[in-house]
Amino acid sequence: MKEKHTFTLLSALAEKLKEFQNGRRILLLAHEKPDGDAIGSLLGMYCMLKENNFEAEIFLPGEIPDMYKDFLSCPYRKELTPSDLKNFDLLLFLDCANQKRCSADFLKDKENILPVLNIDHHPDNSAFGDWNYFDSRKAATCEVLYFLAEEAGFTLSAKAAEFLLLGIITDSGCFRYDNTLPSTLLAASSLMEKGADRRKIIEKCYLAKPENLALLESDLLCNHLKKSADGIFAYAYMSPELLEKYKVDVRNTEQVIECIRQLDNVKACAVMRKEKDCFKLSLRSKEPGISVGRIARSLGGGGHEMAAGCSLFVTDPEEAVCLLLDAVEKEISSI
Repeated sequence: MKEKHTFTLLSALAEKLKEFQNGRRILLLAHEKPDGDAIGSLLGMYCMLKENNFEAEIFLPGEIPDMYKDFLSCPYRKELTPSDLKNFDLLLFLDCANQKRCSADFLKDKENILPVLNIDHHPDNSAFGDWNYFDSRKAATCEVLYFLAEEAGFTLSAKAAEFLLLGIITDSGCFRYDNTLPSTLLAASSLMEKGADRRKIIEKCYLAKPENLALLESDLLCNHLKKSADGIFAYAYMSPELLEKYKVDVRNTEQVIECIRQLDNVKACAVMRKEKDCFKLSLRSKEPGISVGRIARSLGGGGHEMAAGCSLFVTDPEEAVCLLLDAVEKEISSI
């Protein structure tokens, strides 16, 4: 078994990364079903590397949410096979807490044949890389990458800065969430000074909701919302039939949970959807004492304390809801 190392200093991470300059090829990967931070990390890191004498490629498979499509101005590969890895010297995982969430299926459960560098901000990162750096105090992996660029003395173009700002804005909920710290605002300010277009990001990600998605959210609130724990926990099942009714692709439902979280007196919430062999739960909290991270971990998932998720491998939604509510009751009764 390979010896693994976790860096505690950004300077050590920067020095390790610099070992792969000057002709050595890096493949950038993130977690499956990428969100704004995963996409921003891939694109921002790609630009950063290319601008500072590295060779890199991005692997970004499948269809991404529509709100991020206008940012995809960098080349990327949508397919990857084991034989393709011979063309690279390093796998660089970004915003991926564990290898089972990797965007490349054939890498999820196997020992990597290439060295792996793992950069992240999730508190439950499993340190699966040969070299690991994660800082859960940062609002986004993109924030980690900004400070890495500063530490390493890397050039950051306006294009790279905008990608990094995309991840920071989306993972901080436009700076609304409790993960927004002074360092987050400092990074965002510096990225804007470098030319990142804050207005474009906010308009695309927060002010351009399609009408069919708005109608789905209204239906979810009016007809499918349920509460427990004396009303402080709210949840809804976003069924395949509901998605079909409004012709909404599930990849565009990343922010549906926000219409529940914003309800007055609701302290934590969940949205459940059906996947091929399981029910996927997205969980959010706005009360620091209620850790949806703990709830998700008790159900085999993970994430942050205020934003987490898990998959329940059961056969019907009622059984999934029972498991969820049992875990919620245990969490709330412990506070």
